[in-house]
Amino acid sequence: MASPTFDEFLISALRTLAARPLTNRKELAAWRREASRFEESLTPEQADSIPNFVWHYLGDADIRLRNSGYRADQERRLQQVLGGFRPGPHQPGPRRRQ
Repeated sequence: MASPTFDEFLISALRTLAARPLTNRKELAAWRREASRFEESLTPEQADSIPNFVWHYLGDADIRLRNSGYRADQERRLQQVLGGFRPGPHQPGPRRRQ
């Protein structure tokens, strides 16, 4: 079986994070640990190719916990970002992480 492409890995990781419950501080702590593991698994080149919004999504879990409107907006935007990835070999884009 072939290894997943980076885009497939990214899609899977973000969908897994998005599916995690986030309704209280205990779940927030677990969500952040999982997000940190994901971030630490990235090479610098992979991190640089991730859309800027994803970094906001990873960092804004506490806001999503407190603000349902913000949560809905970020969830919608995440689905748009995920829909923009294509299967196949990873093609690094311009550096986007700030």
